[in-house]
Amino acid sequence: MLVANITPTDLLDLVIDADETYHLVLADRIMTDDRYRAFYANRVSRGDWVILDSPTHELKGTMPDIAQWTEGVTALRPSEVVLPDLWGFVSAADTVDYAREGLDRLSRLSWSGSVMAVPHGTDWDDYHRCIRALGRINAVTTLGIFEEVEFCYGHKRREAVEAARDAMRFPSVHLLGKMEDLSDLKDDWMRNNVRGVDSGKLVVWGLAGVELYPHEDPPPYPGRPHGYFDIDARTVSRRQYECIKRNIRWWRLYSASSQDKTSLIQPVNA
Repeated sequence: MLVANITPTDLLDLVIDADETYHLVLADRIMTDDRYRAFYANRVSRGDWVILDSPTHELKGTMPDIAQWTEGVTALRPSEVVLPDLWGFVSAADTVDYAREGLDRLSRLSWSGSVMAVPHGTDWDDYHRCIRALGRINAVTTLGIFEEVEFCYGHKRREAVEAARDAMRFPSVHLLGKMEDLSDLKDDWMRNNVRGVDSGKLVVWGLAGVELYPHEDPPPYPGRPHGYFDIDARTVSRRQYECIKRNIRWWRLYSASSQDKTSLIQPVNA
């Protein structure tokens, strides 16, 4: 499993090292933060796998700006895009319709790459219907499993991953966010059957001065600070930096498996 760490702009050059080659970025930050866009444009240029997402999770109920997302694709030319999705108990039918709107917009751009879709449903059965429907769309090469699956449907996240892999022509699944107990990273099956995961949690724990070890249970998650992306590097202590960097490096090594991940990342012809 590859790990993408969601990081404040001012800390990117300080804690995201050359060995981190898997990233997820937000369209609103790409279009409003020049330094953030420049950092990830450089990572695209050097051949890293950069996923562009809309801030659905961050907005939690506010409709994402699909025009801004489209502009972000053109500005960054990422390796992969996450089709716009809606927050909450959205029906499979509405989710697929919104995904197709995103695909229609992509078809008008001079961009080609991999496409991720995020299933939703009004209940577990409807969530399964959505997985199957998205898996039948030829352009979709990856399914993204949102963090709150168990909370919403009462089923383990692993069950959603298994359903996604069964429905896809390509066994490419990405976890949108980490569980607060890091159980999805500690599960051997998940590490070997999921392509990647994104989250800011390792950075947030580091900002709290916490070093995380796989053989220990993590302390309660402190929550992402207000204004997270705008944190000033000058307010971060040496101890905090070291905790962040150790968390990133340790969990990158731990999350890797013997499986060859190149087969799970589709080639890009930008």
